[in-house]
Amino acid sequence: MRTFLLYIGILFSLTISAQKAGKGITVSERQNDDVYRAGESIRMEAPVFGDVVVAGGNITVKDTVYQDLLVAGGEIVVQGYVADDIRAAGGKLTIDSEVGDDVIIAGGEIYISKNAVIRGNLINFSGDIEMDGRVDGMVKSYSGDLKMNGSIGNEAQLFGGGLGY
Repeated sequence: MRTFLLYIGILFSLTISAQKAGKGITVSERQNDDVYRAGESIRMEAPVFGDVVVAGGNITVKDTVYQDLLVAGGEIVVQGYVADDIRAAGGKLTIDSEVGDDVIIAGGEIYISKNAVIRGNLINFSGDIEMDGRVDGMVKSYSGDLKMNGSIGNEAQLFGGGLGY
C-alpha cells in the first residue's frame, strides 16, 4: 500500500510539471521516450516506448505502452497493450487489453473485461469490481461488491462486502 501511495504522490508531482497540459490532448505520433501529460481529456493513440504518466478527467489508452502506465483520472479506459505494470487510481477504470506484469488499482468502479489478460498480479482497492478476464498471478481485492467471472492462476485473497460469480 505504501508503494502504491508513493507512486500516486510521484504521479501528481510529475503532473504539476507535465510535458504538456491542456483541455484535450491526443498523442497521435510515436513517442520514443517517457510521456507526461495532464488535462481534461487525454487520448493515447500511438505507441510509447517509455513510461506513460498521465492525469486527467477522461483518459483513454488505445495503443501500446512498452513500459509502465501510471494514471489518475475520473474515467480511465486501457485498450492498448501495456508491456509492464499499471498503477491506476480513478473513479471508473476499465482494463480491456493484455498487461505484461502487475496491476495495482484503486477506484470507485473497476471492470476487467473478458478480453483482459494480466500476466502478473492484480491488487485492487475499490468500491466495486467486476473481473471477467484472466489473471495469471494472484489476486488481492479489498472492495465493496466483487463479481468474479474470470480465472485466477494463483491464489486469491478477497475482502469485501459481497461476492458474486
